[in-house]
Amino acid sequence: MSQYAVVFLLSKPPAPLHKFRREFDPESRFIPPYITVVFPMPAHRERELIADLDRKLQGFAPFGVHLEGVRLNPKNNALELMVTSGQETIKQLHNELYSGLLEKYLRKDLPYEPTLTLGDMNDENDTLDQDFYDEALENLAENPIVLDISFDNVNLIKIDDAEQPITLIHTFLIG
Repeated sequence: MSQYAVVFLLSKPPAPLHKFRREFDPESRFIPPYITVVFPMPAHRERELIADLDRKLQGFAPFGVHLEGVRLNPKNNALELMVTSGQETIKQLHNELYSGLLEKYLRKDLPYEPTLTLGDMNDENDTLDQDFYDEALENLAENPIVLDISFDNVNLIKIDDAEQPITLIHTFLIG
C-alpha cells in the first residue's frame, strides 16, 4: 500500500556524505539524504494534499540549517546527523503541516527531532550490529560530516514497493 511523506531532500550532497551513505545506508540507492518533516502516512487524494501543503507553507521563508554530531536512534538503530541550528523552525514547519488535514496522523506519543539519516545500523535480525556501528563511528571520527544548508523547499514523496520505492510527487518552494 502506498504512503506519502514530506521531506527536505538534499539533492546535491557533499562527497563525504554521499560516500558514507553509500557504505552505511541501503536506502541511499533510492533517495538522496533527507530530513523528514511529515512521517509516512496512508495515501491521500494527491490534489487535495498538495493544495493543503502549499497553503500551509505560505507563512514560511527559507532558513539556514546546521547539522553536526550524530546519535543512534534507539527506536530503529538509525545513525542520524543532528540538526543543531534551525531545528525550532523545522519543528514549527512540522507542527503546521500536521494541522488540519493531517492532524489525525500526528504521533503525539513521539517527540519530533529533525535529523538526517546517515545509516541503518541493524543486522539481518533488525538488532544493532555493534561491529558495523563501531565501523561507522570510526569512519565519522576520521571524516566528520558537518553541513550548512538552506532549507528552501520540501518535497511530497510517495513510498511504494521495492521496485519503485520512492517517487517524487511535488516540490514546494518555501518563501
